[in-house]
Amino acid sequence: MIWTYKGIEKYLNFINKMDQNLSCPADYLLIHFLENNIDFKYYWSVDEFFKQASNLGLVKSKIQ
Repeated sequence: MIWTYKGIEKYLNFINKMDQNLSCPADYLLIHFLENNIDFKYYWSVDEFFKQASNLGLVKSKIQ
């Protein structure tokens, strides 16, 4: 990803304002951020690099 300095500041401020439990996956935090900041420009690729197998039910989650 390529970020502008202003974009990083906005994302870090968003993270600092939420609960301090950062145990969820980083991509979920990013999607939550993008859903709540529609003025933030972000370009998403059509092709995915990784699949969350546990989220898709392909493997059992190891999170207890």
